[in-house]
Amino acid sequence: MLSDVAHAVGRRWYAVVVVATIFGGIGWTFTTDGGTYYTRTVVWFTTDAASTILPDNGSTNDNIIAFAGAVATELNRGRPPANYASAAAPYYGAGVREGVLVALRDVGGQWSSWYAAAVIELHIVGRTEQWVADQRDGLLAQIEEATRERAAVGTGVWAGADSAASQRITVSVEPLTTDITHVSATRIQRLSAYGALAIGALLTGTLLVTWLDRIGSSRSRHRRPGRGVIRVSEREALT
Repeated sequence: MLSDVAHAVGRRWYAVVVVATIFGGIGWTFTTDGGTYYTRTVVWFTTDAASTILPDNGSTNDNIIAFAGAVATELNRGRPPANYASAAAPYYGAGVREGVLVALRDVGGQWSSWYAAAVIELHIVGRTEQWVADQRDGLLAQIEEATRERAAVGTGVWAGADSAASQRITVSVEPLTTDITHVSATRIQRLSAYGALAIGALLTGTLLVTWLDRIGSSRSRHRRPGRGVIRVSEREALT
């Protein structure tokens, strides 16, 4: 079996070269892509003038959590805030190279949702650092605007029905979460990717060569019986 495959590869080596060239082009494209930029900006909704590090900042209040969810839905143009199974999962881990995810922090896991605090996370992935920064600043401005508009109409801006004016909801960005990082493959990851591409090219090329060889053998078998029948009929005519 292995010898047959080796002979097929030797006869139709050009097919292996074509497959290897295609896989090499794919690898070169990903290598020269240059990585991506990512930020995960965290926005807290708390009672007025309360620090996000204080345990009684109001962020765990059900009304404030509902308010943050309404803001996230508004930023998503009416769609419910999207979430991953793990709150720590990076957005680029899903293969996204350019996009925005507005999510209400969910610590419930894969099988259930649990919004323990009024926290919106802005996951932004982009090709350039400037694009990511523009998207981040634009979303933060939209959050501020949505909060002001709801405060103006008196909808969802209170921590409770008996709250005082000092309990109005305010928005604050968690320090250090506005940083933009550059994400790219390490040398080991690149070598692993090259190895996977080489194996894929070898397997694909071998399968293609085997398939072409079977087609060629099948055509040859269909031609040979025709010539044999003619020879047999000629012998019977002579006898």
